[in-house]
Amino acid sequence: MGQQIIIEDADAALVARTLDGAGLGAEVFTLKDGRVGVSIPTKHVDAVGGDVVAQVLGAFTYIDLWSGDRFSRRTA
Repeated sequence: MGQQIIIEDADAALVARTLDGAGLGAEVFTLKDGRVGVSIPTKHVDAVGGDVVAQVLGAFTYIDLWSGDRFSRRTA
């Protein structure tokens, strides 16, 4: 299943670079309120694996639009 998320704490250019660098071809767009919307197609999630997607998204605070869950950015 693909993922549709809203990222709360980054700009669209940073999000796009991060996702592209991990091989996650995604649609990235700025929302009216300044947050960033992301749609990651199923084929890209399947290609890299859900664990990799979760690891990459861990760099951001985001809301998964399917589940409604909010995930906080992981700190080192």
